[in-house]
Amino acid sequence: LFRSMTSRSLTPVLGELYAERLLLGASVPAGLLLAGLAGWFLSRKSMEPVLAMAERARRIGAENLDQRLPVLNAHDELGQLATTFNDLLSRLSWAFALQRQFVADASHELRTPVSVMRTAASVTLEKSHRSEAEYRNALAIVDEQIRRMSRIVEDMFRLARADAGRLALELRPFYLDEVLAETSRAASILAAAKNIRVELPRLPEASCYGDEDLVRRMFMNMLENAVKYTPDGGRIAVNLTSLNGSYLVSVSDTGLGIPAEAQPHVFERFFRVDKARSRQEGLKDIGAGAGLGLAIARSIAEAHRGSLVLQHSDETGSTFQVTLPANRQV
Repeated sequence: LFRSMTSRSLTPVLGELYAERLLLGASVPAGLLLAGLAGWFLSRKSMEPVLAMAERARRIGAENLDQRLPVLNAHDELGQLATTFNDLLSRLSWAFALQRQFVADASHELRTPVSVMRTAASVTLEKSHRSEAEYRNALAIVDEQIRRMSRIVEDMFRLARADAGRLALELRPFYLDEVLAETSRAASILAAAKNIRVELPRLPEASCYGDEDLVRRMFMNMLENAVKYTPDGGRIAVNLTSLNGSYLVSVSDTGLGIPAEAQPHVFERFFRVDKARSRQEGLKDIGAGAGLGLAIARSIAEAHRGSLVLQHSDETGSTFQVTLPANRQV
């Protein structure tokens, strides 16, 4: 029995092993091929939304920033990516619109003095000989318009630097009450022509830290704005208080107030309410500013980690309030 078992032929077993080897050799490549095809198909299906988003994003340019990527599911990863990209497009669209508006407004503001200078020069040169007084008058007009253009360009440059976060601050200790006293005295000279009183009570000593020249420019802009929009015989009041480690400075006038529809825009560049006020109350033209004063004042306040807001405005007058940190936070 033992001999019969040990002498049994292995040919059938070897045949089965060979067949299984052939089957395994054919099925493994086929399985790998099917798995690869299935993986390729599934990956292509899963990447279709990404490819669609990429193609849609590729077609978005400066001329059609109002377009947005489709958001199929705001809760999955692709939906969050599309939402984030759409938010970026919204910010870019707003920035482009602001830039276009800024360029259009600046062009409009600069076109007026250029036109005045060109007209003055053309009229003066029409005759071959003019008196010295006529030449001096023409040069005075040109000089006035050049000064206005210089102010506009300087203000635009300062705002551009503020937007880029590169508004240079020369930081040093100074006394805020002294700055307010100086700017109030300067504003009194401007206000005297309109018989406007600039009231400044006895201010407490206010030690501050920041750029004294820029802070002085900020308050001068606010006071000039108050003088501009206050009728003859009016009053401007400047007050300084301290609260929770900050200084609160208010500039109030007895002007006609800012129309409710214009109040959200008073800090926008090149925005002016002269015409609206004149229509409402029949005021004469009260200045030829470019509408950059309050925008610059707010940028200076924000550069000092402070704020400038329109606190109150109605038919009795307007109040603007500046908040500046008392300690070294800039």
